[in-house]
Amino acid sequence: PVQREEDVAAGKDRWRQRLLSAMNTGTSTGVEKLTWRDRLPGYLINISSILFMFGLTFSAVFGVIVYRIVVSALMAMSPDPEIKSNVRVTVTATAVIINLVVILILDEIYGAVAVWLTELEIPRTESSFEQHLILKVFLLKFMNAYAPIFYVAFFKGRFAGRPGDYVYVFNDYRMEECAPGGCLIELCIQLSIIMVGKQLIQNNVFEIGIPKLKKLIRAWKDKGISLEEREEQRARPPQQWNLDYTLVPFEGLTPEYMEMIIQFGFVSLFVASFPLAPLFALLNNVIEIRLDAKKFVTELRRPDAVQAKDIGIWYNILSGMGKFSVIINVSVNIGAHTRILRTRCVFLHTGAIKEIFTHF
Repeated sequence: PVQREEDVAAGKDRWRQRLLSAMNTGTSTGVEKLTWRDRLPGYLINISSILFMFGLTFSAVFGVIVYRIVVSALMAMSPDPEIKSNVRVTVTATAVIINLVVILILDEIYGAVAVWLTELEIPRTESSFEQHLILKVFLLKFMNAYAPIFYVAFFKGRFAGRPGDYVYVFNDYRMEECAPGGCLIELCIQLSIIMVGKQLIQNNVFEIGIPKLKKLIRAWKDKGISLEEREEQRARPPQQWNLDYTLVPFEGLTPEYMEMIIQFGFVSLFVASFPLAPLFALLNNVIEIRLDAKKFVTELRRPDAVQAKDIGIWYNILSGMGKFSVIINVSVNIGAHTRILRTRCVFLHTGAIKEIFTHF
């Protein structure tokens, strides 16, 4: 058994060393090449991790659904008539705020995990690394940002049951359903709060706050130098390159592109339910242009100039989202109109159910 454990440990060490050597050496020497067996553990970790994060996103959405069902039931049982009259608005607003907080937290986690997963794949070139990273980040953040909105647009109320055969959660609480006029108003509230909150907090506050925080941390670490070095630095005036070194390193344009892609999705995918989305996007971009200019000039190190033929995989993502938005908006409109023409069931005095078809 000891020999077997040593062989397993040696195998892991060999695999790890080959991965590290491939990451550290940008060129292939022809002596040591990674085979599909070397890459297979990285691919398996990638697939399992992405599926786990998809499940985590769906679990967060389901948790908010349970919150809405439970809080709605508790508020409906309240003796206060004012609380009963504001059940739907209160539950919807608080649930959307919880969704927003969860989206912001998971976005930061998914971004860091995507970088780690891409490094495990060991892409051959920098452009290949960037394409794999963009694809992972887009899939994870797309699912995270739009999962609550897709639920309200296409699934809420579909599984509530019918009179006499309602669906219950935990055997005590009825499955939530839309208002008599449909879910379009709730979809508008959900989309507006998530879109405006995400752009205001993540795209603007984080972009300025995080570089300043990193700069303060670097300055705090530099205070740990010896007294002699500190006096030597005071004796000579600081050079420009020393001041530039204290700035935050430039990490590429992927976060900037991702912000615009997610914003484009908010504007195009559900514009039928929230027509003011383009206006809020325009106001956000007017502010963000100035914040980005300040960030790039005063908070970040000067980026290296790199030639590029086009925007790369971002064009394919934009093209696909533009086509997908047509299908989504048509589906939202069809769903809203079919709710108006749906069959309403009313109880007669005998307890039977009569079907009344409503028309325009």
